[in-house]
Amino acid sequence: MSVGELYNSSTHKVNPDNFNILMKYISGNDVVDISKVRALANSQTSAKDIRSNIVSAGTQGDTSYVAKANGKDICVRLGGLDWQVMYLSTDKSGNSILTLWLDNNVQDAWMNRSSPETGDYAFINGGLYSRYSVWTSQDQWEYPSNMYGTSYVSAVTLNNGGLYSIYADNKVAEAEQDSGSVFALFTMSQFGLTDHLITPRQVGWQENQSALEILTSSTTKYSNDAWSKTTSSQGFIFPVVNFASKEYSDQWADAYLWLPSMCETGYNSSNVGLWETSTEQRSNFDGITTSVTGSVGSDTTIRIRSRTMLRSGHTDATTLEYATSTIKSLQPTGTACHGDNVKVVAYAVRPALHINLNSMYLDVMEQTARGVEVGQIYNTTTKALDTNNVKILTKYITGNAGATSSTVSTNATEITDASEIRGYTISAGTEGGVAYYAKAAGQDVTVTIGGIEWTAMYLSKDKNNNSVLTLWMNGFKQNSWSTRSSTEGAYYGFSDGIMYSDYSANWSSPSQGNYPSNMYGTSYINAVTLNNGGSYATSNSAVTTATQSSSSVFAPYTMSSYGLTQYLVKPRNVAWQENQSAKDIEHVSFNYPNDAWSTSTSDNGFFSTPNGV
Repeated sequence: MSVGELYNSSTHKVNPDNFNILMKYISGNDVVDISKVRALANSQTSAKDIRSNIVSAGTQGDTSYVAKANGKDICVRLGGLDWQVMYLSTDKSGNSILTLWLDNNVQDAWMNRSSPETGDYAFINGGLYSRYSVWTSQDQWEYPSNMYGTSYVSAVTLNNGGLYSIYADNKVAEAEQDSGSVFALFTMSQFGLTDHLITPRQVGWQENQSALEILTSSTTKYSNDAWSKTTSSQGFIFPVVNFASKEYSDQWADAYLWLPSMCETGYNSSNVGLWETSTEQRSNFDGITTSVTGSVGSDTTIRIRSRTMLRSGHTDATTLEYATSTIKSLQPTGTACHGDNVKVVAYAVRPALHINLNSMYLDVMEQTARGVEVGQIYNTTTKALDTNNVKILTKYITGNAGATSSTVSTNATEITDASEIRGYTISAGTEGGVAYYAKAAGQDVTVTIGGIEWTAMYLSKDKNNNSVLTLWMNGFKQNSWSTRSSTEGAYYGFSDGIMYSDYSANWSSPSQGNYPSNMYGTSYINAVTLNNGGSYATSNSAVTTATQSSSSVFAPYTMSSYGLTQYLVKPRNVAWQENQSAKDIEHVSFNYPNDAWSTSTSDNGFFSTPNGV
């Protein structure tokens, strides 16, 4: 059974519906209960445990899902690829993590990839095959050809980059990551998904694992299973097969994408591994065929096998003299393991990864808090309104799928506040070919203007009887600000997509005097940070003049050259901002300075005079 795509690579957002459906399936709850997921992670929950869950069919948001019966594995789509749900646990920071293993080396998304795509891996009929190493050695070498930390498959095929061994005279080459790789989304930070991934370095059960402890039929430990640099040689067939002390042996611990070990996957019904896998999860290709017709690179002697490549290294030799490097692989039937020389065979590639459920959950909660979203309604480059998105916005803020300008005017005359907008419901639909989401009661409305996200707060009339929608910039990370500098202004800057600013120009004063430091009309934040220009106070008795900057993030909203200001209304034309009183509105004991812009505001109701007008 399957769950739809978890991550939107265009918006860099987790899909809330599919995430919540996945949480139901892995927790066995018909309602989303993140606390139960956390408890299951703390106790470590295997694929076998998850397989036994029973969940009724239902609907999550706009997405329906089928019932989950006992005995059914879960497959989820992530980054356009299909992954098996394997293990629910925690990392060293206490995050709940879900380990996924690529469902099959043949993926729909790979059907049009070329063969060979590069020297030592290739796509054949939608299946990915790769050599583990580009050379073969004995295990005594400094960089053995079956040491996963410096393997070709990890550095190049999986697009992790870093060093990989190339020759028997102890040489390594450095691989650069490739944004065109099928795994770029999972390994390169610019695509956003790695924000929700955890590396093995943070996972305790990968730091130390032993086939002697996990696999009931094992009589030895295997190389590469644990990334710890202090792994004991006791239990290995030869001490040299323990690569822990070798340089770069743990390089894979810092990779987001990695091959699983035989300790993790198991290899038959008696040895199901740490993850307690099913035969179906271990099987690959069509579950029967062993050999695949095709070529990897220019060496026509390379055999191509549909066996699943594992990171576990081994040697089948009985004496150290013949300890030639080999690795473990799973038969396509999922019922046996095998060993082969690393150079002469290209295996099926099925990597695994850890997703950070805490991080994804926060992303989903943030989207929920943002409410239903409307796309860009004004393009500052073309200086044009997107009329379809404007119409979608009017549906949401009026609660009327057929809203017209007359509908908006009526609601504005009656005044519609955020709580009323939040209470409206709208069914999903299309407007001029643009699809829009259903709006549920309790959801705010978020709209993008000039690349910044704003929340709809108040629908009213200005002094000229125009309908005015007041927007408040939301408090979440703005993606368009992610690369802005922390020292962009003298007293303002950006950090991780959020803007910070001083109110005044780094000074303070009592409320008396010509230019109190807390008087908004002559504040630094108004004149400089918000790019309105004009005078701002530098002391109780002095002001300086700020010039508007076209490089400001707020330039489109404050400078007429961008065209957007023709659609904006100033507080000077808004009566409820001319005279407003905290005592009347919030029923507090005192009024506050700066709330009203009127210069004739009475001192009555203020804690002390003057009131700052």
